[in-house]
Amino acid sequence: MLKLDYLEYAPSPNRSQRIGGTRPTYLIVHSMAGTYQGTKSWFLNPKSKVSAHFLVSKKGDLLKMVDPQMAAWHVKNFNSKSIGIEFEDMDIKSPLNCLTNPQWCTPAQLKAGAELAATLMRNYNIPIEHVIGHNDEMLRVLGNDHSDPGPHFPWDEFRKQIKGLLTDGKSGK
Repeated sequence: MLKLDYLEYAPSPNRSQRIGGTRPTYLIVHSMAGTYQGTKSWFLNPKSKVSAHFLVSKKGDLLKMVDPQMAAWHVKNFNSKSIGIEFEDMDIKSPLNCLTNPQWCTPAQLKAGAELAATLMRNYNIPIEHVIGHNDEMLRVLGNDHSDPGPHFPWDEFRKQIKGLLTDGKSGK
């Protein structure tokens, strides 16, 4: 059972109140345009004006950067309705990244991300249909133009793991 309050927390200054006290109803999966440490540093920099709620390293380490009660700045026009989870990727300039490498997401990373997602889904009553990628068509209509987590994100396995955790009752607050 994942305890969100016990995760390492590096509070990003790039956050705001959710508009009108909205509760998150979506989980948005991202891939980092770089490394775990580099993304952490970037999200801690007020000049970046970007953040996500959680980071997931290649090794399966989890880091909370914005409390889910707040809005992180990770997806245009949808921050108040969503929680952002960033999966460590290789540098976007590398030929081996989420857009080109079918093995970019590690098993440890996927397992940790699924446990995090299942916990958040249970805590906020988010349906599996509302676990989407940063590149989802619904977000494009709202002005989003990102391509992550890319064509090789293992959605079927990710959702299978999430459903297993929710069914087994092994995720929670």
